[in-house]
Amino acid sequence: MIKDQEGRLRGSYAEPIEFGSDQFVRIVLVDAAFVIEFLLRCRDSNCEGDDYIFNNPVMRWDVLPDLRLLENQLPFFILQVLFNTLSSSAHPRPSLLEISYSFFESQIVRKGKEEGFNEICYTEEVQHFVDLIRILYRPFKSQTRRELKTTAVPNAAELLQAGVKFTVGRGSNLFDIKFSDGILKIPTLIVVDTTDLTLRNLLAFEQCH
Repeated sequence: MIKDQEGRLRGSYAEPIEFGSDQFVRIVLVDAAFVIEFLLRCRDSNCEGDDYIFNNPVMRWDVLPDLRLLENQLPFFILQVLFNTLSSSAHPRPSLLEISYSFFESQIVRKGKEEGFNEICYTEEVQHFVDLIRILYRPFKSQTRRELKTTAVPNAAELLQAGVKFTVGRGSNLFDIKFSDGILKIPTLIVVDTTDLTLRNLLAFEQCH
């Protein structure tokens, strides 16, 4: 199954992978199986026996940052291929995309992320978990977009010196920034312990494209 997708898998990475075919397939299989089982157990709170991760709350949440590191990403399509083998009409479960969203949504501190998820379900193909988070943070396609007249954006100190006043906006997402009558309205950015890691990986991902 993974062997059949090896060419596409290798093509998903920016740099050549030096592992031989069998070793590469084995690594992907082990990593993908772990990720899927981890997501399912987090969703179902299913912990049996002497589980090294799930019987230790600290270890369980130590895995979360690793799943958001750009260098740790597995292509979402291969997770989907393996996840589909678990499907059963007798025991229906949410899609892998829904389970992934349920896992990461608590780490996405913004309003309107549910609308972003609905947009993904119907119009997008997710590349990996970092891409999923990126899509949930960005403006919705339904918003009106205006062509930028300049790329030279002054910083906050320069705007303040020019007489611009700042106030908190009420927009539903971070990109809902408005300027009118000398007042710049900016939505609130909520910063938590994971914000730095999230933004750094989003920046790294976007710089690759």
